[in-house]
Amino acid sequence: MSLPLTALRVLDLSRVLSGPYCTMLLADMGAEVIKVEVPGEGDLTRGKGDPESEARGGQPVFFDLNRNKKSLTLNLKADAGKEIFKRLAEGADVLVENYRPDVMDRLGLGYVVLSQLNPRLIYCGISGFGKTGPYSLWPAYDQIAQGMSGLMSVTGERHDAPMRVGVSIADTIAGLFAACGILLALAHRQHTGRGQEIQANLLDGLISMFTARASNFLESGVLVPPVGNHLHDLGPAGTFETQDGHINITAWPDEAFHRLCAALELGQLWTDSRFVTPRLRATHRDALTDLLNAKLRLRTTADWMGILHRQRIPCGPILNLQQVFADPQVLHNGMVLEYDHPLAGHRRLLGFPLKLSEASVDIRLPAPALGEHTAEFLAGLGYSQVLIEQFRRDGVL
Repeated sequence: MSLPLTALRVLDLSRVLSGPYCTMLLADMGAEVIKVEVPGEGDLTRGKGDPESEARGGQPVFFDLNRNKKSLTLNLKADAGKEIFKRLAEGADVLVENYRPDVMDRLGLGYVVLSQLNPRLIYCGISGFGKTGPYSLWPAYDQIAQGMSGLMSVTGERHDAPMRVGVSIADTIAGLFAACGILLALAHRQHTGRGQEIQANLLDGLISMFTARASNFLESGVLVPPVGNHLHDLGPAGTFETQDGHINITAWPDEAFHRLCAALELGQLWTDSRFVTPRLRATHRDALTDLLNAKLRLRTTADWMGILHRQRIPCGPILNLQQVFADPQVLHNGMVLEYDHPLAGHRRLLGFPLKLSEASVDIRLPAPALGEHTAEFLAGLGYSQVLIEQFRRDGVL
């Protein structure tokens, strides 16, 4: 099958997670992604200084985020390195970087310079807080953005300390928005012939995820404390106790709550004045949860799954990662990809979350060794083998 982004060339200067996640999505959909790395060092996820990771070619996350990419080493601080990079940029469709916002301009390789060389270039920068503004030059990591976005203030239990989400969600959301912006710019270029600059950042990406929570606050000005695993304004919708663990149940619409009461043989709750609307059920959440838990503790999670699904009540178990990656629906959806890496042996990687009827994602290229494709690309630019070796001796490559 032909992949949607076949023939698209992407220069990937990004490192660690947000940018590599973005370019992984592009590579999975067929783009030729050239990972431009620092000579002798490479991406931090290669595990530089960790003998075991170096021997295997990188840490596990490196193989996931950098599959279907090629690696070129280039010293962008050297004049010759800058010249090589400019020649690469002249033939590229997209550039992705996640340096601090002033770095590329200081190198003389910012959007203004590169767009003059290639007006069709789509330049995507990913930062912590934005290219401009009072925090633009602050260093940023995922947890910093989680705290500053408000996400940690609404996560966890009411009287606990602020709690981060258990994955690097700021990085991955920024990478998702960056990929979305690139696709929008490609569509725009089809009509105009011109590229453009795109800026994505960790802070804005997280804030945009608040949706209803933000809308309610912007209208009312009321700060709602965290409520753990339950919806703050509608009920019941949360995590409940069973005989052998826990179960998630979402039954806040009146019809679903009525069916839940019937399934649990708790018909009296439907007529209780505390529980007659979704918002009243949220207001009296603790009392309702105690009543539901008392009944749910009488059977196992699997028992209740069968009972509740027969009544069309949305529910689900709470799985650990071992259970997730053995789950029949997860495997059916192709969320585990397997292949043999020439250095690291057999690998199991995360699958691609979108399903397209006319394209299928697979591992076309294993995550590359550092600089594996440097000579190939420089030869393609017209550099002789003699000059390439000279560049190596001079620390350009």
